[in-house]
Amino acid sequence: MLNNINIKPSANTKFIHFCKKNAMKGMVLLLLWTNIALIRAQQADGISFKKISSENTIIEKGLSQNWVLSIFQDEESFMWFGTWDGLNRFDAYSFEIFSKEEGLSSETIRAIFQDGNKLWIGTENGLNAMDMHSGEIQTYFSNPLDSTSLTNNLINHIFKDHLDRLWICTAAGLSEFMHDKNEFRQIFSRDYGNPMRSNHFNMMTIDKENNFWIATNYGLVHFVLETGVVTRYFSKPDDKASLPSNQVKTLATDENGQVWVGTTHGLARFLPETKQFERFELLEKRDAANRQPDITSLAWENGKGLWVGSDGDGLFFVDRATSYIESYTQSHSRLYSISDNRIQNIYIDNQGIIWIGTFNGLNKIDRNAPRFRLYRNDPTQPNTINSNFVWCFEETKEDEVWIGTDAGISIFDQTKFNFRFITSNHGQSNTLASNQVRSIYKAPNGLIWIAHATGDLAYTMKKMANSITCLTA
Repeated sequence: MLNNINIKPSANTKFIHFCKKNAMKGMVLLLLWTNIALIRAQQADGISFKKISSENTIIEKGLSQNWVLSIFQDEESFMWFGTWDGLNRFDAYSFEIFSKEEGLSSETIRAIFQDGNKLWIGTENGLNAMDMHSGEIQTYFSNPLDSTSLTNNLINHIFKDHLDRLWICTAAGLSEFMHDKNEFRQIFSRDYGNPMRSNHFNMMTIDKENNFWIATNYGLVHFVLETGVVTRYFSKPDDKASLPSNQVKTLATDENGQVWVGTTHGLARFLPETKQFERFELLEKRDAANRQPDITSLAWENGKGLWVGSDGDGLFFVDRATSYIESYTQSHSRLYSISDNRIQNIYIDNQGIIWIGTFNGLNKIDRNAPRFRLYRNDPTQPNTINSNFVWCFEETKEDEVWIGTDAGISIFDQTKFNFRFITSNHGQSNTLASNQVRSIYKAPNGLIWIAHATGDLAYTMKKMANSITCLTA
């Protein structure tokens, strides 16, 4: 019995020819017995997410906790991950976990940054400086009676500017660390008295003019430190060239020094020529309120574009050249989808690997790693292989592969990008004796031999695949 189904073509679609002779059957069983269906090699025409969590079974010791709040790579290329319950150092094989027992002021790690021999660790209760050689930790706290202390104990972001000054964004202002005095200079550390303003600073970045941009809970701040000139940008309901929302959570600068802004109501790019904002609609389907994602993290990938993390709507990518927007969401039916739609942090390391911290584990994208496409049987979808238990392969001609499963034979045409099926039909002759196909072999004379788990043997001419001759004991 033959049925035709179509499969969407993609670039460089070629099956790896796993076996040519029956002697390779054991290798096929080893690779495919664990119900992983059919995998084909794929170029960079898709994104696969590798997941790491506290329950990881590949890495000897997983994350301390799955809610990943902050990510950083140090000068020795170790990766650091701050979670809701502990700081994790990753050497690509295992995690070393730091907690209050090692001297941290809190185990909820919100920001990480290295400055020389110090690893600065911002938490929900104080700032920590870890000596990278000795591991000794010094803690810093806010003291309302001391103007040289932190502005607040809730640390949101740690940033180093072009003059090597270290800045700490807190829930009640900005602090500059004075290395020579081991103390802080407080900036914007008091309420303004105007309810339209906020000194809850979420993040800061620097533009091509070396001026500061600060994300606050009420508006975006442009700050020229040398002159003290402050310009604030707000959302205006009737002005689509204004900020999408007044609660600005995250910022990024691209390779041209342009500033991207993530708010609770979407993404925008600042246009310095007009002092206005260009908004990007990330969601195709909008509700009556014209909802856009709550943006939690931004990361610019040089030469490619902007990665955008959201709280509940997944991950987005804005292409640098075309402004085309791609979305990535968690799906139980896709093995290599992102682990959670609630994105907390995005970080790109010095090898170009993209790390994504979510509410439910850590994900990484390596564009240079070998990529595979998974073909899995899905009873609700017609465009799937007929079974996830794959026993053997045989390339019957250059662009056609016969695949033996426990549900018959799937024939994949690599030029038309479709599957055809050969199955057993009891009561009819010239069909498979059994759907339990264990081996397929194309002989030099053109006959295709098929062996079944029942011990039956069959053959067919390549041009008459719907006519099967069975040989039984």
